Amino acid sequence: MCATIMNPNQPKWKSATVPTREEAKSTMESFIAYCSRVEVHAKEGFVLHYVEVAKNPNNIGKTWKRWSKFEGPNRLILRIDSTENTPPVVESTLVWERVEDSGN
Repeated sequence: MCATIMNPNQPKWKSATVPTREEAKSTMESFIAYCSRVEVHAKEGFVLHYVEVAKNPNNIGKTWKRWSKFEGPNRLILRIDSTENTPPVVESTLVWERVEDSGN
């Protein structure tokens, strides 16, 4: 699976093509991207991510454990603990939801 997560309120750059140093820093700090193989351990209540590609190269090769629970057939709730968050955030939640195919 691959995930790209960003701050939806991230301001646009003043230039159409090149950010200022501060704009580039702000963009990098408000953006997460990685790809990983995933093992779902539903009975035990966790998911393992084997990180293969990441915005932060220090995360490549790591295994992330996320506590999880299913809510219905199409929704998985993942809890991300404090060691991966930037203070003052100590816990965050990520929701994976499969959207039904509309047939279009």
